Amino acid sequence: MDTVNRTAVGAAVDVVVIEDHPLYVEALLSLLSVALSGRKIERFRDVESAEPLLRMANPTVILLDLMLPGLRGTDALRRVRQQCPDAIMVTISGADDPVQVSACFAAGAQAFVSKAAKPQDIASVVRAAVEGRLVPPVWISTNGPQDPKALNQVNLTDRQMEVLQL
Repeated sequence: MDTVNRTAVGAAVDVVVIEDHPLYVEALLSLLSVALSGRKIERFRDVESAEPLLRMANPTVILLDLMLPGLRGTDALRRVRQQCPDAIMVTISGADDPVQVSACFAAGAQAFVSKAAKPQDIASVVRAAVEGRLVPPVWISTNGPQDPKALNQVNLTDRQMEVLQL
């Protein structure tokens, strides 16, 4: 278990970051440690290694990368959502396509943030989530905040939706 602030097993955790890219996760943790001064942040490289803590710590916010080793995508999102039904789920991804954003919201995410978003936008979303001020759904793309209502304009066939769920 990688941690920013070490916590006793079962202790309260404000944010869990599940991200495998070393450079990105270090930058994200640096950003969050400033934006969320004094908050407990735990870091994991994949869903499977995070599961023991997720079952016991009841985190407030979970930042979940969609392209992880092992369990990934909306399957990972659903599994984490089952273990932490009360946590605010924020997905982070290098892909910034409306179909993927829609699939994440359908799978239980309250926010979708592009990895290419401005640092202040990422910090703002996570801070609002931790403080209980996030009004979902929230979509932060490469170009900044987007209107999630625009996602309703994406029309997919049943087969396309089935493939997205894989």
